[in-house]
Amino acid sequence: MNNPNINIKQKLKNSETVTQVGIQNNNYIGLSPEEACKLATNLFLENFPKLQEEASKIIKERVDKLMHKVVENIYKKNIKDLSPFKDPDVQYTLIEAQKNYSRFNNSIDLLAELIVNRIECNDDDTILKVATDNAIKIVPLLSQKELNYLSLLFLLKEVRFTNINNIEELKKHFELLNNTFPNVSQSSQNYLVSLSCLQIGIVDIAETYSSLYKLGLNDVKKIVPDTFKELDGDYITTHTGKIIAIINAEKLMNTKFDKKIWIHS
Repeated sequence: MNNPNINIKQKLKNSETVTQVGIQNNNYIGLSPEEACKLATNLFLENFPKLQEEASKIIKERVDKLMHKVVENIYKKNIKDLSPFKDPDVQYTLIEAQKNYSRFNNSIDLLAELIVNRIECNDDDTILKVATDNAIKIVPLLSQKELNYLSLLFLLKEVRFTNINNIEELKKHFELLNNTFPNVSQSSQNYLVSLSCLQIGIVDIAETYSSLYKLGLNDVKKIVPDTFKELDGDYITTHTGKIIAIINAEKLMNTKFDKKIWIHS
């Protein structure tokens, strides 16, 4: 959903055997994005268990589709440095991404975006890299309902929108979020907790918005949608949950967030 009027103030392994990661296909200097992604695909196929011909064909088609989307995003962002493809940690993460996408066939756009984000942040803070690695592994396991839950929880509990100055603007803001991230419910909580996307963080949304925007508590309570009230209580997003929430929110709201503001040591 496009919304050019939104302004945002951004507040503050497991052990697994994968043969030859970091050894083969390490010469990425001077390669095109297509060639780099092709090598990454070959590395995955060499390390994936051999399956029946029909299953292998489906897996290869899905992995090729994912890596084609990664190539598109590399060109879109005009990324020139492809050396992260030779990093053993990035190779491991790519294999995990390809493996889970080939199994579940979910969220290709978000997954490709996360992979390109991981390439971009390879020299950054370890926490940002680890959070992105975990998000890449988890995103194929999530439905759109669960993605929307994370985005809405993050936006309601952790982001201040600078264009809200009165109760009418807050009401419009709630309506926008409600329309952009539909069908969220507490039924997603236990699953997201099991995937380490949520952590304990008690927040009352009406009280938070009343304090944040200096608006009357009773006035705010009257306009908080019922679905938002279900998000009151015990949980906020973890670093991994934040990365997923941000990527999904960027896609649906046509805006950008600086991930380093929220994901840091």
